[in-house]
Amino acid sequence: MGTFFIVSVGTSLITKNNELNDGQRISAREEDWRYDAESYKDCLEDFIEEMAENGKLPDASAELSSLLRNKSLGPGTDDPILLLHTETIPAESCAVYIKLGLEKLGLKEISCRAVSKLSEASAQAFYDQGLPNLIVCIYEEIMKARNAGHEVVLIPTGGYKAIIPYFVLMGILLKAPCRYVYEGSDKVVELPPLPLHADLSQWTGIEAVLETLNGKPAHEAETWRIYRSCQKSLMSLLTRDEENLFKSSALCERLRERADADRGRSELQFRTQNSPLLVYLEKNGDHTLKQMFLRLAEIGPYIWKGDRVPEMADHALLHHADLFHLAERILLPVFYAYEQNHGKPFLSPEELFTLLGGLHLHDCGHVVGAVDLEDGASHRLLPTEVRDYHHILGYLRLTDPENHGRTGRWIHDALTSPHPGGNSQSLAWTQEDVRETLGTIATLGLYHRKAMKLSQTEPEEGKYPYPYPFLKVPGLDKIPCLDEFLKGSPVKIRDEILAPDRIRLLVCLLRIIDSLDEQGARTGGKEAVHFHLEQLETEARDEEERAKGLGEALENAFKFLEKSGEYFVCGQLDDIAESLFSDFKGKESKENSAKTSVKKGNSGFWQSFGNLFPLQENGTPHPLRQLGLEYAISKIRAKFKGFQKEPYREKLYVKGIDIRHRFENAKVVFQIDLKMDEEYQAHPEGKKDPRKLLENMSEEYEIAENIGGSACKIVRKMLEDAGIVFEYCC
Repeated sequence: MGTFFIVSVGTSLITKNNELNDGQRISAREEDWRYDAESYKDCLEDFIEEMAENGKLPDASAELSSLLRNKSLGPGTDDPILLLHTETIPAESCAVYIKLGLEKLGLKEISCRAVSKLSEASAQAFYDQGLPNLIVCIYEEIMKARNAGHEVVLIPTGGYKAIIPYFVLMGILLKAPCRYVYEGSDKVVELPPLPLHADLSQWTGIEAVLETLNGKPAHEAETWRIYRSCQKSLMSLLTRDEENLFKSSALCERLRERADADRGRSELQFRTQNSPLLVYLEKNGDHTLKQMFLRLAEIGPYIWKGDRVPEMADHALLHHADLFHLAERILLPVFYAYEQNHGKPFLSPEELFTLLGGLHLHDCGHVVGAVDLEDGASHRLLPTEVRDYHHILGYLRLTDPENHGRTGRWIHDALTSPHPGGNSQSLAWTQEDVRETLGTIATLGLYHRKAMKLSQTEPEEGKYPYPYPFLKVPGLDKIPCLDEFLKGSPVKIRDEILAPDRIRLLVCLLRIIDSLDEQGARTGGKEAVHFHLEQLETEARDEEERAKGLGEALENAFKFLEKSGEYFVCGQLDDIAESLFSDFKGKESKENSAKTSVKKGNSGFWQSFGNLFPLQENGTPHPLRQLGLEYAISKIRAKFKGFQKEPYREKLYVKGIDIRHRFENAKVVFQIDLKMDEEYQAHPEGKKDPRKLLENMSEEYEIAENIGGSACKIVRKMLEDAGIVFEYCC
C-alpha cells in the first residue's frame, strides 16, 4: 500500500527564499505576516515555481531536502504525505507552498495539518498543550496510516528544534524510522527506531497517579502535592480537554499498552520476540514458522506446570531462556560465515525451527509422572526415573498426547486453537501439521542426551540399544541409534522432509548449546539459590517425616497381617532406595571425574521391590504394595532434594559463559571459557573449580561412539564437517 510520510514543517522555506532570491525578503515573524501576508505568499509561490522549473526543489527547504534529496528513499507518485505544521501563519503558508512544489512533481496525496496550541515557542501553551497535542497528532496519523496498510516514515527536519525529540520518541515507541538531513549536508540519514521501551519500574511509580488525575479539573489537580512532585514526568502523559479536565494522552495510552504487554511476558518471550534468528524462519515472505515458534515461546510458562522434579537446578523457563541466547551467540557467527562462504543460510527455515523448538522442548518430559503400558496399566515413575528418562518422556508427551497423563494434549491444543487474545498474527495449524512438527522436535529431544547413540549400531551391553524395560511401548523398550530410528520414518515440518544427516547435525548443535548453560543465571542468582537450598533442606526433612509415618503404618500393617519377620520391610526398602540413589548420584554428580558405573539403577529397584511385594497367588497386587511404594518414594525424594545442593552450588559463582569466535580455514572456531563473579575471583579457595565444569561441558563435544570397530567422536566430527569447531579453556 506504499509509504506514508509525516513531515514536520517550519519556516526554512522562508529562510531559503531569503538566501537564494534577490527579490523581496520575507519575514518569519507572526506579527509581520498579519500585515503583509498576501505579498509574502506571492513571493513564496514565485520562489517555489522557480525552483521547480530549475529542478532545484530539494534546495528550496529543509523539508523538501529530506523528502527529495535521496530519490531511492523519497515518496512515490501515490505515496501520501502529511505536512504537520505549527499553528502559526508563516508555518502554515510554508506548508501550503511546499505542498504546491510536491504537486508539481506529480505527487498526488498531500495534506496539511496544524497542531493545536503549537504556536510561538515563547508561549507557555506551547509546552503545556502544544507538545502533548503534537504527540497525539503523530500517534493518530501513524495508527490511521497503518490501519490503511501503509508503512510510516517520520521526517522531523522542519520546525522548532524542540519538536525533533518528540518525533524520535514516537518513532521509537511505534517502531517507525525517522529521516533527517543535517544542515549543510546532502546526505539523508535514517534514524532507526532504537530498541527502547517503557521503564516498568518508573511507569509503575506513576501509573496510579495518572489514573487518579484522569478526569480531574486541571486547576484543582495542580495544587495536589503528588502532582507537583511528579509534574515533569506527567507533562506529556496528560492533556486537557475543552472543559480543562485532565485526560490521558496518546503517548500515555501507548506506554500503558507496552507496560501491560511486558508485564505478561516471560523471560523466554523477551529473549525470542525480536531475535535476529527469527529472520531465518521466514521463507519467501511466509512468516508461518516464525509465528509458530513465537506461539511456542508464549505458552512456555505453562509447559512446565506440574514439573515432577522442580527442586532440580532449573530445567524450565530460566534454562530455556538462557539456551535461546546461547543459540544466538553460536548460530549467528555460523550463519554469517556460511553466507560469506556459500552465499546461503546455514540452516533452512524448517531446520532452524526444529532446532529452536528442540531447545525449547527437549526437557519437557520432566512434567510426566506416569506412563501407560501396553497392557493398559499405568507405571508410576520414581523421581530418578523422571530425571533419567526425561528425554523419552518428552518424546511420549509430544507424540502421544492422549496418553501418559495427557499433558501433551495441552501443547497440541494451544497450537491448533485460535489465539486466546484474538491475535490476527497467530496462525492456527491443523492437527496434522502440529502432529508432524512436534514429532520432529520430539525426535531431537529424544536424542539430546549423551547416552543416546547417533550412528553406533554395534551392540554394547547395558548401553546400546539402550534398555528401558519399564517402558512397554512398541519401539521404545530398546531404542536404536538415531540413524536407525529415522529409517523408514522420515521427519518433516509442513511437508518438508528433513534429511537424516541434517537431523543428526541439529542434535549435535542442541547437545552443545544445552551443555553450555552452566551459569548462575540458570538458577536465578545467589540470593535465590540461598533461599532455595534452605527450602530444600526443609522439604527433605518433611519427606523424612512423611516416610517415618508411612514406615510405622507399613510395619504395623505387616504385624497385623501376622507376616512373621516381614515387618522389618522398611529396612529392606531403605537399602534398595539407597542403592538406587547411589547409582543415580554416581551418574549425575560432577564432583568426580571417574563417574560410578550404573549396576542396578531403576530396573534394579523395581526388581528388588517386586521381591518384597510379590503378586498374590490369584495374580492381584500385594495388599501393602502401594503403601510400601509411598514409603520408598518419600525416602528417595528426601535423598533427591538433599543431593540438589551440589548442582546448584557448582553454578553459583559462574557469572556467564565467555564465547569468542574466529574464522579460520573456512571454519568458525569457538573458544569457550567461564566468567567467574567478583566473589570467586577475590576468594577462590574452598569453592568449585571452574576448570572441572569446563571439562564436563567438553564431554558433550568429545563423546565417542563405536562405529565400525573404532571410537569415533561423533559430535565433534559432525560439527567439524559443518565448519564448526569448539575449543574449551580447561
